[in-house]
Amino acid sequence: MSDLVLSHLAGSSAILTLNQPLKRNPISPAMRAALIGALELLRKNVSVRSVILTGSGTVFCSGLDLEALTFPKQTADFEAFGDDNLADSKSIRDFYDYLSSFPKPLIAAVNGPAIAGGAGVLLVCDSTVLSEKASICFSEVKLGFVPAIVGVYLQSSIGIKKARELMLSARTVSAQESLSLGIADSVVPIGLLMEECQNRAAQFEKNGPEAMAATKLLMAAQFKNKTIHDMELAVELNSRTRISSECQEGIGAFLRKKTPAWCILK
Repeated sequence: MSDLVLSHLAGSSAILTLNQPLKRNPISPAMRAALIGALELLRKNVSVRSVILTGSGTVFCSGLDLEALTFPKQTADFEAFGDDNLADSKSIRDFYDYLSSFPKPLIAAVNGPAIAGGAGVLLVCDSTVLSEKASICFSEVKLGFVPAIVGVYLQSSIGIKKARELMLSARTVSAQESLSLGIADSVVPIGLLMEECQNRAAQFEKNGPEAMAATKLLMAAQFKNKTIHDMELAVELNSRTRISSECQEGIGAFLRKKTPAWCILK
């Protein structure tokens, strides 16, 4: 198993830890592959009834690996990078779809900030527990990017009106506000995070595993049927926006710890 995702058993639950803390646990292609690989092993293990997902260090997950989204030069020529970008966008869509339809209960133990695509991970888990110090931010527009794929899940989760405000403001949402919005199911002190997640796992494990798997599959299929056209548009927009001059300026400025040229400070 890859060192990018650590796995250990805790009774009838498994705990998976995103393990790239120096980069704030990004969902890079390698991380996505490692997490799916770890989950596939757990899916086949009949003694594992639920999975808890957390992050190492002080951040739960920072979203996409921004360094991988930089290009040799700013360009609006989609043809130059179009195939690779579209394939990666589809891979991101499939990653969230895999988590959403994973047959065993998936519990997010959010130890710190969940940012952009990292916040999207919470939206496809079956239960989300935040530590008091955790936060959520759909930060894409700060970088000139678009919360396209994640936005489909967010609108379905909390409604269009509130999703609009969160995605356009790109503001940081506290753990308590996340609870009031319905993104989180519980907020606890960091020292009680795993205990609370294991309590939730114990509740799931009282139920029929095949019935829960069928319920999850049904809900994932219903979501996909309702959002198929929205998701197609989101994938296309994700792949195109990342090579826009504005997005490249935003990502470059972030990596250099500078302010983007288009940012108005007041």
